[in-house]
Amino acid sequence: GKAAVILPHGVLFRGGAEAIVRKELLRRGYIKGIIGLPSNLFYGTNIAARIIILDKENAQARTGVFMIDASKGFMKDGNKNRLRSQDIHKIVDVFNKQTEIERYSRMVPLHEIADPKNDNNLNIPRYLDSSEPEDIQDLHAHMH
Repeated sequence: GKAAVILPHGVLFRGGAEAIVRKELLRRGYIKGIIGLPSNLFYGTNIAARIIILDKENAQARTGVFMIDASKGFMKDGNKNRLRSQDIHKIVDVFNKQTEIERYSRMVPLHEIADPKNDNNLNIPRYLDSSEPEDIQDLHAHMH
């Protein structure tokens, strides 16, 4: 079976029962991917949501979780954020092709997720730095 579940991002890193479920889903290889969405997309909440893609097909052979940080691809629409069709197409295309793009998507090996320092935490920023690169300029060149 396959499923895509929209959840608040806290389920990716909280302890307790959620950590136990997360660890078991990872152990079985059921988590195919995680997509980070922009905050303020849904009515009634402004928190950022995540889509978790579950897939039992080839689960035993799965060696990683494909993560996408799509949190910056949106347009303002009144007091909400909205995914544009180009944002949706990019997410779908990158996920289907499993394309790794710096600061946007990455296949994270299961052994990295299970490492004691990560402890099955699936919070996207732990594995994918989506911050803007620094604008490094040559101060010497500017001064002369």
